[in-house]
Amino acid sequence: KRPSFIQLDAMSSRVFRGKKLHVRGHVRSVNGPVVDGLVRIGIINANHTVILQVLGTVLTDSDGQFDTALTVPLSMPVGAWEIVAEFQGTEELQSVRTL
Repeated sequence: KRPSFIQLDAMSSRVFRGKKLHVRGHVRSVNGPVVDGLVRIGIINANHTVILQVLGTVLTDSDGQFDTALTVPLSMPVGAWEIVAEFQGTEELQSVRTL
């Protein structure tokens, strides 16, 4: 499989439970933008070892961009965690996630 690359654009450094989180970024391969790629947005623990909660999914557009707003569940524990975006990959492209 060919490598793929994902990037999250700058987001707010503070996220609140029960509030919308705006997430945007892009997915590329060595051949250019990944069109209609499935990106999963989630919350990962501070050690980057466990995805604590999947917030939702979004598809990339014709430029490989994704842009969505998802609600952080009230059930999320208070503490240090980070937002992660994961391209699910295809038959030709590897999956990849931000960190």
